[in-house]
Amino acid sequence: MLKASAGSGKTRALTKRFVRFLLSADIHNNSLKNIIAITFSNNASREMRQRIVLWLKELSIGRLDTLNEISAELGTDNDTLQRQAEAVLDEIFEGFSSFQVRTIDSFMTSIFKASALDMGYNPDFDILLDYEALMEYAFEVFLRRIRHNSKEAALMHGVIDLIHDSRQGDRTFLWEPTATILREIKAIYRKLASTGARLVVSDHYRAMETVKHSLRRQAESLNELIERSQLERSGTSAFANILENIRTDRFADLINHGIKNPPVKKPTKKNPATLALYDDICTHWSNLVQTIRQYIKLYSQVYYTPFIRVYKAFEAGLDQVKRQQGRIFIDDISHNLSLYLNQGIVPDVYFRLGQSLCHYLIDEFQDTSPIQWKNLTPLVENSLSQGGSLFVVGDTKQAIYGFRNADYQIMKGLEHSAPFPCAAHRVEELDTNHRSLQTILSFNEAVFKGLLPNDEDYSIAGNKSGLTNYTQLARSGNPAGGYAEVRIVELDEENQPEKAIVQAHVEELRNRGYRYRDIAILTDTNDNVVQTAAWLNERGIDFVSFSSLDIRTRRLTAEIVSLLNFLDSPLDDLSFAAFCLGDILATAAANDAVALDRGLLEGFFLENRSNTPRYKAFQESCPELWTKYFEGLFKSVGYLPLYDLVSDVYGVFRVFETFNDEEATLVKLLEVIKNYEDIGNETIRDFLEYASDQDRNQSDWNIDVPKSKDAVAIMTVHKAKGLGFPVVIALLYGQNNKGFDYLIDRRDTDEVDDTAVTILKVNKKIVAAVGESLSAAYEAERLRDKVNRLNALYVAFTRAKAELYVVGVKGAKVSYPFNLLPVDEFQPRAPDADKPDAVHLVDEPESEPFPLLYHRRGVDFATRQQQDSGLGIFISGVARQRGKLIHRVLSLIDYNVDVTSQLEAVIERVLVTSTHVGIRAEVADILRRFFMTEGLMEIIGSRVGREFLKEQEFAVPGGMLLRMDLVVVDASKVVVVDFKVSIEDSPAHEQQVKNYVRILRDYFRDRRVEGIIAYVEQPRLMKV
Repeated sequence: MLKASAGSGKTRALTKRFVRFLLSADIHNNSLKNIIAITFSNNASREMRQRIVLWLKELSIGRLDTLNEISAELGTDNDTLQRQAEAVLDEIFEGFSSFQVRTIDSFMTSIFKASALDMGYNPDFDILLDYEALMEYAFEVFLRRIRHNSKEAALMHGVIDLIHDSRQGDRTFLWEPTATILREIKAIYRKLASTGARLVVSDHYRAMETVKHSLRRQAESLNELIERSQLERSGTSAFANILENIRTDRFADLINHGIKNPPVKKPTKKNPATLALYDDICTHWSNLVQTIRQYIKLYSQVYYTPFIRVYKAFEAGLDQVKRQQGRIFIDDISHNLSLYLNQGIVPDVYFRLGQSLCHYLIDEFQDTSPIQWKNLTPLVENSLSQGGSLFVVGDTKQAIYGFRNADYQIMKGLEHSAPFPCAAHRVEELDTNHRSLQTILSFNEAVFKGLLPNDEDYSIAGNKSGLTNYTQLARSGNPAGGYAEVRIVELDEENQPEKAIVQAHVEELRNRGYRYRDIAILTDTNDNVVQTAAWLNERGIDFVSFSSLDIRTRRLTAEIVSLLNFLDSPLDDLSFAAFCLGDILATAAANDAVALDRGLLEGFFLENRSNTPRYKAFQESCPELWTKYFEGLFKSVGYLPLYDLVSDVYGVFRVFETFNDEEATLVKLLEVIKNYEDIGNETIRDFLEYASDQDRNQSDWNIDVPKSKDAVAIMTVHKAKGLGFPVVIALLYGQNNKGFDYLIDRRDTDEVDDTAVTILKVNKKIVAAVGESLSAAYEAERLRDKVNRLNALYVAFTRAKAELYVVGVKGAKVSYPFNLLPVDEFQPRAPDADKPDAVHLVDEPESEPFPLLYHRRGVDFATRQQQDSGLGIFISGVARQRGKLIHRVLSLIDYNVDVTSQLEAVIERVLVTSTHVGIRAEVADILRRFFMTEGLMEIIGSRVGREFLKEQEFAVPGGMLLRMDLVVVDASKVVVVDFKVSIEDSPAHEQQVKNYVRILRDYFRDRRVEGIIAYVEQPRLMKV
């Protein structure tokens, strides 16, 4: 284990070890495929790969200082080392997949995929990083199974009653219980998914009813005793409110009342009889208080039980939906692997992977979660038993991902004990800071070694994470310069005094010679990042906001999305107008010398607002624009994959040439589409829905910022981890202690299995009432929260290389983090005082952007003629389009009225969206002949009492939804009609309709169910 404080070079040490292992003659099993480096983010793994390759390149080109450093450790002469490095580089570039620098999630996923069959999964599955949509779908399937007198209905009725019983009186009535239940289920899943814990139901409701009965009896008895005593009631006692809550069955409100003061005042006269009555009342009061405590403890235990019951009932259905759709949640992988790897089958795992890993190098080890370490342990143990090695580097002081269930105590435990008996155990520490000047180091020591150990609230947390006793020295030759200051202002939301301070700091630093890119502003929330960006924008200061790099906020992206919406649904007049009135079309037309007057175009859309679909009028009014820019794209839809379609959009409108300042946006959009298609998604509609969800997968849409961009970086502390800047402005707002909605509790279960857990409702009032049995777990959770806060502060203060400016904005009754800031020791210098010269510790050369190479070659549909007919471009594509149009007509017909009277109007309404005249004519002819089929109108014609269900979804017992084309319901008979466009019969068609018939028999038990396959193109009917 290598302990390393901020700026001490832990990643350098790890990458250097990776290179040494590859080049050493003394390390066994040191080929590229036997070594793996693991980290916790894609950015970190990318940087690590770059550093390893850079080491090897410097060795291969004969960089003397690098050669001397490595050769001194390996005992190899420089010439040999240079040849070895060249050979390893060739091996990496020829077999890059063997170069294993991976995220922990990527590594676990590869193991899971290799062993999927053993765990009962189809190897061809999709991994969902965001599982909310599928959970919502599975929950909807679960709700569809709720019918009168079903077990699901009984469960939900009981659950909703229990939820209402546990809600306090000041809460609004639960009008939509299913939304609340789903929200809690998602929260429970998030909490448990990455822990590997198994949720059990602790049923305390019988005990709860017993306690409620005791409360009613004790409260009434005490009230009668008070009335008989004629003692004066105490105005400071909560007994009157408690009695009212008990009488009205609002037991949950008991949590809000104090239980210290007895219900009557102590008599002033020392009358023995009166004092005896008072003592008796106090005894009854004490007994009532104890029963209230029992109730509150039970309330804590049962509050989440209704949600857990639904979760348990819903869990199996969710798993079935995942298997049916071939999908798995990313968190499921770790959980399933933990069960699989504990079977002692590591050699089988390596066999399935096709390689054996002998040497593990893990970066940022403090960010490991319990289940990740549980899964790594058997793999590492197997490697160590065969002469392999484990090398972990980390810093518990930088553990800031507790909200993701990372546990720094894993590293703490590994530091103090040897978990693997088969291997030697050694702990070393990097104690030299290579990043910051001496003043920055002194500032951090003043905070974490000076003030923190004496802080009553945070000293224990600081000691836990190692903040109060770390060692960090300045590097040799480190100049004693640097600058740090602390300035605290009062919170004033109207005037915002911190705004002027931040603006002044940036401008003053610029005047002293710093570049904008030398400066970073760190704050605690994304909202503060956005606010700070607005402040810099007011002063014309270039900045990059790391919380607003989402390309969906760019106007260019919005226009392309509008175009895709139109191409997917030509009836979407709004999207078509939005694109036509945007910059892309106007700029392309201007460059191509095509006439386009935006004012006239706006007038056109206003004049034709009632003419739907509007693109047809556009074709007639602007034929040149339509032919040049839209016609080819319109024909491409349904034939080209989405990536190719968008590439054609780029080529048709020459966006790379005309919007060269938006290259990053355009490239990122293609990258997002590629990644989306890689996981098996294909349709434009699915992608547009994915793009429209602003709350999910936001990081997937973020642009990577080039290092050469001369702009102030504004980001949250979490995004700054691993980075360094010559100047840091830390903008700190006060933080109050957060409450916890729930705690994971292992003590409350009757299970022997240590993974069995239940969930407790906790807050300060509950803990105060229940006492020691809850306070230990509650305080442990609070301690973890405090450690996360302190570590975030440490990360913020250690990013600076030369200068650190701390701006604290303190609100009323808020002490943290201001109680830890050395205000007196690091006061701001006077405006006219000298400050240090600008220090560019790493003066990266300015670089010109590398020009993108792109082409504008689209698909030439005119050269791809069908040999046998003039109907289309690709026969499969034409058939697909024809089938879609026919099904669309059949779904729009109102079967409750005469079909023949409306057929022509519906055909025209649908076929107007097709751009191919031949297909339109053929489809119309097919449909006219089909509706003349003998016997068809007997089945689908309008009748008194007959009901038609079009495109109706029916749930099968397993939870999957099946959509049927047409279900005709009569008083004594039900007929399901499945429309088929294909000409040939298929056994699959018959089997499909048989399945429909079997399903409908469960829904219509009192009627005969028949199936009909209606072949539209032949036309003919086939009874099943």
